[in-house]
Amino acid sequence: MYSVKLRSSRERNRYSIGRGLAREADIILHSDTIFSAICNNMRKASGAGVLDKFLQAMRGKKPAPFKISSGFHYFEITSPGRQPATVFFVPKPRIKFPFTAAGQVEVTEHPKTFKRIRFISLAIALKLQRGEKLGFSKNHVIGGNYLVDDEDLAKMGLDAVVAPRPSGFDPKVIFDKIRPYTILEQHRVVKDRVVNSSDPFTTFVLAFPQVDYYVPSNGSRQSFTLQAGLYFLIEDGGLPPENLGQVVQAIRLVKDGGIGGKRSLGCGLCDGVEIAALDDKQGLFQLVRRGEGRFHVNISLVHPTNEDIPAIVDFNLLPRDGFIHSNGNTSRRFKDVKFIEEGSVFSTRVAGGLPQVAPADFSSTRHEVYKYGIGMYYAVKGSEDE
Repeated sequence: MYSVKLRSSRERNRYSIGRGLAREADIILHSDTIFSAICNNMRKASGAGVLDKFLQAMRGKKPAPFKISSGFHYFEITSPGRQPATVFFVPKPRIKFPFTAAGQVEVTEHPKTFKRIRFISLAIALKLQRGEKLGFSKNHVIGGNYLVDDEDLAKMGLDAVVAPRPSGFDPKVIFDKIRPYTILEQHRVVKDRVVNSSDPFTTFVLAFPQVDYYVPSNGSRQSFTLQAGLYFLIEDGGLPPENLGQVVQAIRLVKDGGIGGKRSLGCGLCDGVEIAALDDKQGLFQLVRRGEGRFHVNISLVHPTNEDIPAIVDFNLLPRDGFIHSNGNTSRRFKDVKFIEEGSVFSTRVAGGLPQVAPADFSSTRHEVYKYGIGMYYAVKGSEDE
């Protein structure tokens, strides 16, 4: 198993990620977008024949010999005199959380605070996997969307301002400053020079600005820098070594080729692609490989078969539409398709599949087009009263 970080900076930190039929920006880089980027880059770097063999290997075996997760957020925290720290996040599962008595009181008093959370930290996810009780307070929610554990607060240097609180200091000043991502509005105009008319429109872009903050420390202050970014996981389940090497090469091309939409405008670029092998001593590996649990939460889009439907416990649908990007041909739309969104809950690990979405006349004259809907999961114990 491998983790892939798309490293952001002040200059390269914007992504145009569409959300189905809505004209809004998503904050998750979905697995079908990642798979499309891998396939297009593989064709450019190694040729159409290599891509055909890769797709044949993907479609011909169950379980799939190669899996990818969607792209979720991570925080990289640096501070002078301290070791750099990283906090990974996964989608918040649609289950009842096992809070402590005090934590449940906080959730009951502030239900909207908990409802708005979209991601939980790796430490929280591992606790859910082990069936441990969770604490909860408004200080465990970063930027309104991220639920973190005490150990994550320590990595961010925020444990010093939460408990015990420094005299006369309000931690809300720091927490309000930490906004790991933002959605930017970009106003543009399409001009028709034939009839001399213009059509203004607005697009939305996900950006990861660098966040600088400080915390009180022994009468002075300690400065911290938080840079968020996107990461995803690769699980190799028997892909031929040459194919795996071609996949890695295709992923590295994302640095300058970009991923997602509006790449011609500079979106989807990153400063570097960091691929790291994971082992059983690392939390991300443990989270995905431990299969014991009452429920299984998907961290990729899933396209189930009819036989898989009884295994779905709680879910949300995500419609996907758009245009085919094939050797310069971008004028044909692919067939609309719906996936089960990340963070949904299953009673078992549904395999999913690769739906063919090219129109009949396109697939018969050129080639087929596949969207990624193979399941990748982490297990949780869940509450007994669910």
